Amino acid sequence: MSSNIVEQNIATPPASYEAYLYQYTNLSDGKVYVGIHKGSVDDPYNHSSTNEEFQKVFANSKSQLKFEVLAYGDYMQMQNAEHRILKKANARTNPMFYNLSNGFPQFAEPDIENCLFINQQIDDGVFPVTVEDLQLHAQMSALQVRFQHDQELQRTIKQKIDDARGNTDACNPVLVWEGRGANGEDLRGDGNHTVLGAAASKHAVDIPVMRIPYAVHCELTEEELRFIGGLRNKKADVIKKEISESDGIKYVLDMASKKVPFNAQSNVTALKEFGFTKQSVNTILNKANQILEQEEQHRSAGRLFINWKAAPHKGILDKKVQSYNRPEIGQCSTYFSSGALRLERVLETLYATDCTKAVVCIHHPTVAQSKVWRTQIQPLWMNICNRFNLDVEFVEMDMWMDDISVKEEEVAA
Repeated sequence: MSSNIVEQNIATPPASYEAYLYQYTNLSDGKVYVGIHKGSVDDPYNHSSTNEEFQKVFANSKSQLKFEVLAYGDYMQMQNAEHRILKKANARTNPMFYNLSNGFPQFAEPDIENCLFINQQIDDGVFPVTVEDLQLHAQMSALQVRFQHDQELQRTIKQKIDDARGNTDACNPVLVWEGRGANGEDLRGDGNHTVLGAAASKHAVDIPVMRIPYAVHCELTEEELRFIGGLRNKKADVIKKEISESDGIKYVLDMASKKVPFNAQSNVTALKEFGFTKQSVNTILNKANQILEQEEQHRSAGRLFINWKAAPHKGILDKKVQSYNRPEIGQCSTYFSSGALRLERVLETLYATDCTKAVVCIHHPTVAQSKVWRTQIQPLWMNICNRFNLDVEFVEMDMWMDDISVKEEEVAA
């Protein structure tokens, strides 16, 4: 390094890299030169500036320069990093830069900082929201940023609008980039599910819209428009799983255990407050009633729901599991509640016993959970097992038994 470099700040290099991004600062006036070098930070390279002013400063032994290494990586990434710094400062015409150009990016990437700024303007309501004819937006070209349309989300939006008798005030405003279509027409940037859901509604005629003037986004690339579209649908800072239909059914069944009729107005009100649409509420109540009727049929026939965690049933479950334990043929066994299956524990059992097949005995904590197991949980795990060629067999334990059989088991115990 030159003797006039009086200060250095070199970031710790990774184990391997192709190039690095550096910066010289003239401490006498604050002017800087930003560059990249393909090679090691320890080689004799100094700079590649063609600016005569900087060359004189660098050669002057009385100059006081600061040298910094800002980043390491492959050469193309460093070219883009250099371009981002120079473009932001418009170094080509900036009197505080020795650089004669703004660099040359090697691949297109969004200007994250500018996109975040525009997205914040949208959040802050800088652009007015108006109500426009729904059909105009149903026919508008759209920028699709999601992998695929969510039919269930569209259905929920439709039902909520139907519940509001066609009023769309509660919908998030549809985002429109003015003049950014292929032929200069307007382009929808966010709100595809809202528009499609509203268009399927019986009564919706208009929709809230936020229009972004062409002058605001005319220099944004399509990649940057897509990035902003992704920001409009980013994950929440606090992640919560939305209440599901199964959760709603469980709520009704829990209330039924307190003698609350399945179709009580309090249940209807609670489900609506949970965010379910009228149609979803009716579905939940009907499914809960089917489960309650099934339970009542068993009770009327003198049958009891089996708690496999309690004696004497726990002993029966242990014997059932043991009967499937056949290490001589490479088969092991275990059991789980259908509400607490842990596939990693099944894999641990296979590994510990050096077996190739596992039989998993499943017992249900509630009738409702048995429905969830058969319709959602078991199909998912079977697909996973098939995908990775895991030989896992699920065996369901009975949920009901006669009163007399319980008494006989107790005597036998």
